[in-house]
Amino acid sequence: MDNSHVKLSEFSQHLSSADLARVLRSRVQNGKIIFDFSGIQSVSAAFFEELFGKLLESYGEEMFNQHVGWTGLSMGQDQMLSGVLSKHKHKR
Repeated sequence: MDNSHVKLSEFSQHLSSADLARVLRSRVQNGKIIFDFSGIQSVSAAFFEELFGKLLESYGEEMFNQHVGWTGLSMGQDQMLSGVLSKHKHKR
């Protein structure tokens, strides 16, 4: 399985755009994609919902874990993402 690495700070240091999240979500296809949050100042819950929440809903937990990963989240960002993922695990 090929791994792809997306450094999100190349797009912006403040991630809030649902449009950007949709574009990034479309990159997840074959292989595993790692989203690197290093250098990101802020992330909105809506960004996490649009990127990770919708991927989790469409893939299911097992496939999501095989194809999607992240690194470089601050503690607060990690807690926010955990809440989003917890909410979406039960929507499938």
